[in-house]
Amino acid sequence: MWLIILVIIIVVICCNKKKQQQEAEATSPPSTPPQKNPTPAPSTSKPAPQTSNSDADSLMTLADRYLADKDNESSTDLGLEYLERAADAGHPKAIAIMAETAYKLANVRFGLLNTLGIADISITLTEAHKWSHKLAMLPQNTSDEQLRQSTWTRYLDTIVWLSSFYLMEKDYNGILRITQGVSSPLAQAYYGRALYEFAETRAELDHAFDLLKNFMHPNLWVDKYNSNELVRIARCGPCVLLASLYRLEYKDIDSAYTVFDFLLQQASDPEEREALLDDLSRFRQTPSGHYEYVE
Repeated sequence: MWLIILVIIIVVICCNKKKQQQEAEATSPPSTPPQKNPTPAPSTSKPAPQTSNSDADSLMTLADRYLADKDNESSTDLGLEYLERAADAGHPKAIAIMAETAYKLANVRFGLLNTLGIADISITLTEAHKWSHKLAMLPQNTSDEQLRQSTWTRYLDTIVWLSSFYLMEKDYNGILRITQGVSSPLAQAYYGRALYEFAETRAELDHAFDLLKNFMHPNLWVDKYNSNELVRIARCGPCVLLASLYRLEYKDIDSAYTVFDFLLQQASDPEEREALLDDLSRFRQTPSGHYEYVE
């Protein structure tokens, strides 16, 4: 029951953040488009105050105390406030609860993709990624292999979700920010797609091209992603781009055919299959067994 209450409260928090974001956007100058060869801007803000373990423990104690009073709505509100503060202060239990709740909320809200606004989805996915990342980085998660695998899998899920959203919004800097340095084929696939947008030399194009091949990794085509409309749409574009690069830049017609054939095997939508069959009809096999492309 408390987890349901947490989900409801986090929805309220997300809505409040959305309102604050809209108010800030109304008074801020227009944003600039993504830049070539982006580099992080130096921070001009003051460093955040350091929080000791005792502070985090005290905040978690208060959270537990108020959340235990299930008959008092104001106590629940206070408990959730202290819970988030404890998580921000680095308390492992608080981070785990926030990560679990934000992950489940994001998973549920994906089913409302067509009815929710862009800002709602953005905030929900950002929160899910934030807490999953914090949980994945906790040292104690490395000692329990089962816990480590579960935590890492959920962290990768949030990367795929948020990267798919950023890809839809053409926010390539956002993709770079959350995928750079993440040692997973799933993260590296989206990283390669973002790098392609900024490639200016042949070496940069080759690097992006090699990473784009990860979009054909089987772990990106499992049921949990196949049933997610946003991810399902986001995967296809980079694969088509990969096939085009094989054919036009690297003169590898056989591999271009392989990409389209792979997409056809994965596709279940009749219209999508029809379009892919049309693409494949342009490939013709030669007597040597290789393929040629007919315009």
